[in-house]
Amino acid sequence: MRLTLWLVLLCGSCVYLFSKESFRTWTSTNGENSIVARLVEFKGEKVQIEYLDKKIIDVSLSKFSKADQEYVRKVYGRSLFLVPKPFEGKENGAAIVTSITGDVFVVIQNFDRYSDKDPDPRPVIVGESIGAGSTLIIDNDSRADLLLTNGTLAHLQENTRVVLNSLYQKKFRGSKLKANELEKEVSPSRTFLNLEQGELVVEVRKLNKESSFLIKTPLSHAGIRGTQFKLSAKASSSELAVLEGKVDFLDTKQDTQSVQSGQKSISMPNETAKLESLSVQEQNEINQLVSETRQAAASVDLNRLANTVNGYSEEPIYRVKTALNMEMIWCPPGAFRTTGSFG
Repeated sequence: MRLTLWLVLLCGSCVYLFSKESFRTWTSTNGENSIVARLVEFKGEKVQIEYLDKKIIDVSLSKFSKADQEYVRKVYGRSLFLVPKPFEGKENGAAIVTSITGDVFVVIQNFDRYSDKDPDPRPVIVGESIGAGSTLIIDNDSRADLLLTNGTLAHLQENTRVVLNSLYQKKFRGSKLKANELEKEVSPSRTFLNLEQGELVVEVRKLNKESSFLIKTPLSHAGIRGTQFKLSAKASSSELAVLEGKVDFLDTKQDTQSVQSGQKSISMPNETAKLESLSVQEQNEINQLVSETRQAAASVDLNRLANTVNGYSEEPIYRVKTALNMEMIWCPPGAFRTTGSFG
């Protein structure tokens, strides 16, 4: 039986519900009063509800019955694993390759009917930006560091294959601030990665309430809160190690548990996940990899991130010496479009 592990990073104390809940009857704690409304947002101690007349208010969750509180918790649990939807403006972010060692390849998505139906992997270029739909392949004795345009840092270990399913992000104004100095993401973003195999170490900035960060592997489910973690995906097991933050983990038996800072959860098919302490060596390993990934992105500022969307740069990044002294940028095959004629 093939199962799936979902890793979800959300803002610290609130959940933006990407699909609307139905209107229902809410009852007060003493059972004497009731209202008809729908749940819009869960904010930890409060819920935002909308009346039939479209009026929206925030109410303390403790004012509702135990049944209503349980309903909110279940909605929250479902919301953790929703595949992200694009923002209304359909803005897109990208992943910038900041460092590679060894053999690292990328398979670029098909842009239109003129592109290859089954494009071949090609070597990755340090400094290039890669858009949604692309697949990164890290060979034996190889590694790669990525910087997502929302500020997330990712380190890919050897023998890893990850698909950048979705990279939605709202546009923002750039600055000279270095990306590796960010404490929170630069603009709302919704990220969905598929770790098909291998190992991924990630540092995520504090997320906006409209944001989400999902990762799936071939084994069970988990909802991550926090900034630093390591995820390993194998055919027979999945291991989630949390250096900082908290993880709501759902194993293959559909049992849930919380994985705190300094803990790891090991999940195998048809077994309850095992919770263990993270050794000092494992903590040091994650710390070291995060530090190296930060260093790889040390030269990238927010001007670069703001000008990188849809897997290409809107402003020239690479200077290429040509006979015509032209300034050029690299873009993925099939991404170049002409709007006029040369002459």
